[in-house]
Amino acid sequence: MSSNTSSQLILNLDITLRNVLLQPTIDNIRSCFSLIQQCHYRRLQEETNIQDDSLYIPSILLLRQFSRFQDPSIFDELLQQFISLFQLIPISTKKVLDDLLCIISIILTKRIMTTNDEVQQDLFIRFFRAFCLSIKTNSTFFYREFLGNFNQNLPIIGHYISCLLQFYEKINSLDYRLNILDTLWSIIYVNKNENENEYRVIIGQIIACFLPGILKTLTQDIGSIHQRLVQINLTLLSYIIRISAVRSSKHSNPIKNELRDLVVERNDQWLAIVDAHIAPILQRLTKNYVNHGSVSVRRALAIFMLTILSFCSTWLKISSNIALKSMLVLVSSIKDDQNEIILKRLLEKLFQLPIESISDLPSLPLSSESSILTYENEFIFEIFNSSTIKLSDHLLIECQTDLFQLLDQQQDISTYTDRRWRLQLFIGYYTFIHRHIDFLFDMNTFTDKLLRFIFQTLDFDIILRSHLNLLNGSSLPSKDYENFHQADYDSVYKHLKSDVHDEIQQIMKVFITSHSKFTDYLFEQINRKKITDENNQKIFYLLSILFEKNKFENIEGYQLLLSLLTDLICDDNNQKHSKRRKKRSHSIVEVPVSVRNLTIYYLLQCLRTLTSPNQTEYLIDYIPLLLLCHSSIFTIIHQTSFVCLLSFSGHLPSFLVTQSEYIIDTSLRKLQTSSYDGYLILIEFIRLGNTQVINLPIMTHVIEQLLLELSCLPSIECIELTFQFLNVFCQQVIDIVGIRKTKYSTNSLPSKSLIDFALELQQQSKPTNTSTDETDEEKKEEKYPWHQMLVSIVDVFQHFISHSNVHVRSYVLDAFPSLAQLLSTIDENLFLPLVHKIWPGLIHRFFDFDVNIRIRCLTTIECLCELCSDFIDRRIRQDILPLLIQQLEKNRLLSSTNALEYRYTKYLLANIGTILNAITMDIDSIEKIVLILLQYLQVDQLASIVYEQLNILTKKYSDIIWLTVTLHDQNEFRQGYFDQMKVYKPEPMLTIDPKWKLNLLTC
Repeated sequence: MSSNTSSQLILNLDITLRNVLLQPTIDNIRSCFSLIQQCHYRRLQEETNIQDDSLYIPSILLLRQFSRFQDPSIFDELLQQFISLFQLIPISTKKVLDDLLCIISIILTKRIMTTNDEVQQDLFIRFFRAFCLSIKTNSTFFYREFLGNFNQNLPIIGHYISCLLQFYEKINSLDYRLNILDTLWSIIYVNKNENENEYRVIIGQIIACFLPGILKTLTQDIGSIHQRLVQINLTLLSYIIRISAVRSSKHSNPIKNELRDLVVERNDQWLAIVDAHIAPILQRLTKNYVNHGSVSVRRALAIFMLTILSFCSTWLKISSNIALKSMLVLVSSIKDDQNEIILKRLLEKLFQLPIESISDLPSLPLSSESSILTYENEFIFEIFNSSTIKLSDHLLIECQTDLFQLLDQQQDISTYTDRRWRLQLFIGYYTFIHRHIDFLFDMNTFTDKLLRFIFQTLDFDIILRSHLNLLNGSSLPSKDYENFHQADYDSVYKHLKSDVHDEIQQIMKVFITSHSKFTDYLFEQINRKKITDENNQKIFYLLSILFEKNKFENIEGYQLLLSLLTDLICDDNNQKHSKRRKKRSHSIVEVPVSVRNLTIYYLLQCLRTLTSPNQTEYLIDYIPLLLLCHSSIFTIIHQTSFVCLLSFSGHLPSFLVTQSEYIIDTSLRKLQTSSYDGYLILIEFIRLGNTQVINLPIMTHVIEQLLLELSCLPSIECIELTFQFLNVFCQQVIDIVGIRKTKYSTNSLPSKSLIDFALELQQQSKPTNTSTDETDEEKKEEKYPWHQMLVSIVDVFQHFISHSNVHVRSYVLDAFPSLAQLLSTIDENLFLPLVHKIWPGLIHRFFDFDVNIRIRCLTTIECLCELCSDFIDRRIRQDILPLLIQQLEKNRLLSSTNALEYRYTKYLLANIGTILNAITMDIDSIEKIVLILLQYLQVDQLASIVYEQLNILTKKYSDIIWLTVTLHDQNEFRQGYFDQMKVYKPEPMLTIDPKWKLNLLTC
């Protein structure tokens, strides 16, 4: 029965085969191959072990007639069916092999290489790979009958490899290229078996014949391809070099004369040529991928370099030297990734160093057939378990020589890539051969060379040129520590880190572990005469890295850094005059601001790293110095000092209270030595300390000392700084005692009904309570501790408001609003006499030639209107208002080219409404001012400001504004603004008769 079934299958196969040849369709092809598979399964039922591949004969007949399958889809189906057949039936006879080799060569030449159909080319590549794997099922047959038969198959194999390489160059699709590389891998990879070495010799001999073409194709565009393809490419190259670039004689079997020139002898001369070809390839691969972002790519590159070091270093001397450098750079850039740490352990194994841990070794593939992706793990496992693989002696000697040459190299490296490469190379060398340095080199000399080497690779000129705005920018210091975010600060100032910061950090970590005196050496190298020297900046930078995680215990070195920072910050010309502070004997002359600020920045960062909150002896001088830095106008300095202060405590005022004794003592000592720094420290102390610092009892003594200094007629700068301090002090006291509610005159309040007015009079006419005296006594007892000091401060303001120096007058007027608000809150008996005393001086300031003084006078008048409008009502109408009207009339046609006067006029217009609403105006004056404001509507730049002031005045003088607008021709002003005013409603019933209008205008 089974015989009849088999016969029927063969008969059906014969019929179907004829049908395919007569009528090639997809269905016929599928039917034909289905019958072949059925025949195969029938044989399996009859025999358990079949080594017969005779069923390929009918399929080979179809393949010979490939020209009949012109339709691409039909031919593709034929190839697809062959792929399935190769996977099902291994090729095991030479006859079938030879037939298929011949047919494949013909199809490849006549059809596949000439078509532009990339899909069909990719399918044929997968067909060829399946064909190779089918033969490879029998390793002996694959290597001896197929690859090892040089006389017959070497040209064919060469033709196949050549076509695959041409496809690789021609096809740009990622998946198609990966299929090509998988096909090459299936040909050259030798599975683990007892004849492994013999087979590798055969494969190595074949690859050696075509090695130049393989290297050229696989590396020509490796810098511009996908990282997956790069990984596979590097793995394939590493295996190709491993099996081909070894010394071996020619093939022992007789070779045809025409093939003798094709087969190479892998002797020393040939290997030297290969070495010369591989070396530039390694350099290019290193440049492109040694710092690649993908771990898989870097790992594949490391496997390639380790392959050369482990198996080819004896013959490829140039390439092995490059591979070692590349491997050292790769290892130096390893983070915490376990896949990369294994690579470091591999290099330690080659250097024969003690290996820390190899517990996470990769596992080997379960099957004997290794894919190109699992070869890396196989390689790693092989190296770890080998007892003979080590680094050659000539490479160890070259390592030592290269390290010293690297340090002696005296050339300016400007590019980031070169500088990073040199640092990474040093890290690699020193990590693996540092135990030999003590015996080969004097450590003092070596340390000198190392520091000079680091200085060369740290390029701070790039930072200076790229961040001038950041280094030169100025702003007011901040005191809002609660809303300060460290992340925002770091995001801005991370650009001031060196571009090779990570590499420098590694060098410091590696070197300091074996040479603890390197810190003392750095302090000795500081240039104390020229603090802003570039090397000083680099030393501060290195110190901040060294002690980022280590505790610093060198009080002498710390005091040196504080001294340098004091000298630098005391040369900070952050005021209006050039001689702001007492200069040191070795003060810096003609130093660019950016250089100086960068030096201070690195010095502050260094001190922040070195200082521990637990080391009280460090804080005595450090905290006052940080407050002095916080007074700088340069943003980078006061923000960095602010960060340093916040590093001690999240609540800065509480911390400053704990340090108040040192801070005040330092500042008062500086005042006694005629130093301006004491004033600035006190200003920043109360500004950052807020109310907690103001409440300290010692602050009374501080103010007494300042007022005493002021009474001795100090320099102009001291007077200015004193008033700055008083301004900040009054603002902080206001926060303690509470802001008084704003006063308004009775004229400014909304009108009351008669009943309300009578009730108010009745309430006022009631007899006062007998306990009034007791209440007054309680109020006296509740006076604030600054009450007596404020009396002295009032006298100071009265005296200096008319000072001859414009800067003093400016600071007095700046501080006066804060003092006025404080006095009005605490005691009007001090406040109103103060207003009376300074009024004549304030009037004269309106005639000051300095525009800023006049603007500050307006601010002061606006503040007084808010606090005591009743008291100054008559004074403003008599003394100030005529002057303001005169200035407005005079400047109505003022051009914006006169910048100073135009600025004053603009400020006056922006505040006139608030001042007028606070006082009682007669009709003539308010009408005159409103008319002037209406005329200012014609000025484009000022129209919007004037309109806002008119709206403010409508709250109190709406009727006068309406009358003024109504009596004048609308075209005289800008009617567009009138429509938006609530008082302007041009209805017919409001139209005034022309004759009455004329009479009203002449009244």
